[in-house]
Amino acid sequence: MPLIWEPRIITLKVRDFAAVRSFYKAVLSLRVIQDEPGSTVTFDLGNVLIRLVKDDLKDMTENFGNTFELTFTLKNLSDIVEVLHKLHVDYNVEQIGSGQKVDITDPEGRILSFISKSTTPP
Repeated sequence: MPLIWEPRIITLKVRDFAAVRSFYKAVLSLRVIQDEPGSTVTFDLGNVLIRLVKDDLKDMTENFGNTFELTFTLKNLSDIVEVLHKLHVDYNVEQIGSGQKVDITDPEGRILSFISKSTTPP
């Protein structure tokens, strides 16, 4: 059955807005398309937008970020690994099928994965 809707915006409620915003902008180099300082920022991913919204999330457990994973498919992982090295961001490399996967976490524990079909190690 075909979808009758297309996902366009992924909204993430975040506790430490400044740290998470900085991470998505600096580490992922995402383009900001809308910014309400201190409360909301929207990044462009091409077909989909990611919106960060400041929220105290008092009822959420400390490991709530572990329930989220965002995956990017890349032609070459070496570029992202180079950026992660320069920014001193911890990452994990894993062999998956005929390619590799690099995982990082944002400041609140959300997993961001970069997958490549390339068999060349990063």
